[in-house]
Amino acid sequence: RVPGVADPKPFEHQRVSSEFFTLHNRCINLSDMGCVDASTEYLSPEGWVRIDQYAGGHVAQYHPDTGAIEFVPPTQYVKKPCPEMIRFKTSRGVDQLLSPEHRVLYVTADGATAVQQAEDVEARHHAAAYGFKGRFITTFGADPTRYGLALTDAQLRLQVAVQADGHLPPAGKQVVMRLKRPRKIARLAELLHAAGVPAKWRGQPSTGFAIVTFVPPLRLKTYDARYWSCTPEQLAVIADECGHWDGSARKAGATEFFSTNKCDADFIQYAFSASGRTARITEDARDGRNPVYTVHARPNAALLYLCGTNAGVKSETVWREPSPDGFKYCFMVPSTFLLLRRNGCIFATGNTGKTKSAMWAADYLMQNRVV
Repeated sequence: RVPGVADPKPFEHQRVSSEFFTLHNRCINLSDMGCVDASTEYLSPEGWVRIDQYAGGHVAQYHPDTGAIEFVPPTQYVKKPCPEMIRFKTSRGVDQLLSPEHRVLYVTADGATAVQQAEDVEARHHAAAYGFKGRFITTFGADPTRYGLALTDAQLRLQVAVQADGHLPPAGKQVVMRLKRPRKIARLAELLHAAGVPAKWRGQPSTGFAIVTFVPPLRLKTYDARYWSCTPEQLAVIADECGHWDGSARKAGATEFFSTNKCDADFIQYAFSASGRTARITEDARDGRNPVYTVHARPNAALLYLCGTNAGVKSETVWREPSPDGFKYCFMVPSTFLLLRRNGCIFATGNTGKTKSAMWAADYLMQNRVV
């Protein structure tokens, strides 16, 4: 049984393979396994990567009992033929493309976590008047073993401002910030004071801008690979500060962050989600110009439903479609759960479940003193 996960009832492929284990002293488990499509992304220590582009390294496994992730080397990378998959898709926050036998992780009405095959979720959704009522997990606790950036919280907040509105001249160590909005001018003065960074201020009467020059904590304008090493505490600081610069407040405590840099949007979404705020990314093509990526962050962790109701009409959010490339992909990890993302929507979900088959068989044989 997985700690913190209710309903340890085996799936059909697990029952068959466990029974086979109890009848044979030596065997290889070749049972089928649930997987995702090629465009689904896994979380690496340096950011999101398409699962069909895996070339080695650690992946983020998810622990349902704590809600935390941990970067581990997978014990197996799976790629197998799969002609048809099941799509879970809502207008805001849910997008999964799964093989029929995939182990779906969800939260029940009483708050417990449970797992069920994707085809069973599909059947329950179509059979029930208002669809499947399980809710999907969209946030996580960051890996506490990450080493972080060598910056104080005050320096980190100042660096967020630099990356939003700073200009880095090709030569020298300084950054130049041209600000016009009074709230940003006041915020920068506050951050410079808190970080103990001296700055040169001058006004530009013809334009109304305040021009500020100082040495930044880091000479960076993008959230590159170094930021993915941030500690959970640092991620919370970044998530809180970014809304003052490249973002805006929305109703009910929500925040939106805007960037033309996809890597920056990916990292800010990671920071929000690791800080307990459900976040998704959308892309606006802007009439053929460079696209703008928007991170929509809710004020808290939301468990997202697969369906909603409108005047008693069930949402059409579950259907079958061909696998994009004819294959399915997955990892085997010790916790048996993964953190994944598809089309900007993060979700925690199950992996193959093959290991539990052997464990159940071994437990049965030991209880009966066969081994």
